[in-house]
Amino acid sequence: MKTLSIMFGRHRYRPIEGTEQEDVDFEKATSPVSSLSPELESKVLNRTFWSHANKILFCFSLLLFFASIYNIHYINTSSGVQANSYFLKQISMPCRNPSQTLTQVSMTDSEPAPILDDIDLQVKRKKMDTTFVQQQSSYYLRQKPGPQVDAAWWSLLDTRPIPITKERVLEIGKDPAEAVKIPESWGHGSDMYFGRIDVFHHIHCLDALRKEAYFEHYYGERYPGGLNETSDFHREHLSHCIYLLLQNVLCSANTDVYTHIWVDNLEHPWPDFETNHQCKNFDAVLDWQKKNALDEKAFSELVKPEGYPVRVANHRFKEVNGWFKDHEDDGDLVSGEPA
Repeated sequence: MKTLSIMFGRHRYRPIEGTEQEDVDFEKATSPVSSLSPELESKVLNRTFWSHANKILFCFSLLLFFASIYNIHYINTSSGVQANSYFLKQISMPCRNPSQTLTQVSMTDSEPAPILDDIDLQVKRKKMDTTFVQQQSSYYLRQKPGPQVDAAWWSLLDTRPIPITKERVLEIGKDPAEAVKIPESWGHGSDMYFGRIDVFHHIHCLDALRKEAYFEHYYGERYPGGLNETSDFHREHLSHCIYLLLQNVLCSANTDVYTHIWVDNLEHPWPDFETNHQCKNFDAVLDWQKKNALDEKAFSELVKPEGYPVRVANHRFKEVNGWFKDHEDDGDLVSGEPA
């Protein structure tokens, strides 16, 4: 209240140094009939000017603040997408290639992911089911291998490609000249490309790690000698999945906090992993994917067209994929790029 009275209320100034007055009435001092000396009147008028200027600046700042909030709301609700999607876009792609110019990609108009244009992807509080010992009532995803468990994991997976525009290819820092185009005969136009939603790749990799934990069940007949006798491709795929998941954990860098509890059979604190998190609505993502996905079988049967630019793979990639079974091994371990 004291601050408000100083800004907007009536008050009396303290004596200005060099005067004999004990107090100066603000209103009287600024009135046309003031009998103050020219020097004192100039100082009072100067203070009056800056006081009003500060009030105007404060009001203008408030106006800009509320206008920005309204603008965010309007931008996102006028197209049917709520403000929630606006904020999610701020922590999603694009990540423009440094070699691209702003004339190639307009960062102000770029859209990180097509799904955020179509749905209001709600973020809700969710309590994690992360007890150390599996409960009898646990969801199938955590139980031992079996038809129901495999079906439960499979229900989360939809790795089919989705159609994306040339602009979106540029926005994520990729070269449309290299990206695989959707054949025009598929009916999506002449300038559309294959894309995939990353979360389904993560689930695929987690499922691969789950199967490694039950190696005998999933791979015992094929590799009776264990992991060390699996193919190069199998081991490289496992390494790829572990490192991919690690990089995504480091990228998200979850800063949520969990506490600890006392347990009757332990002398030392035990972590309480069942914490509350703010989670995106995965069901909405999966539903969008199912509505927009393309035919994966037809995609897998596509053949590289003549004259299309290709990336020259390195020796290890060719070796893992069996290239040298029917091609000459040039022994070049250096040149080429990873894929």
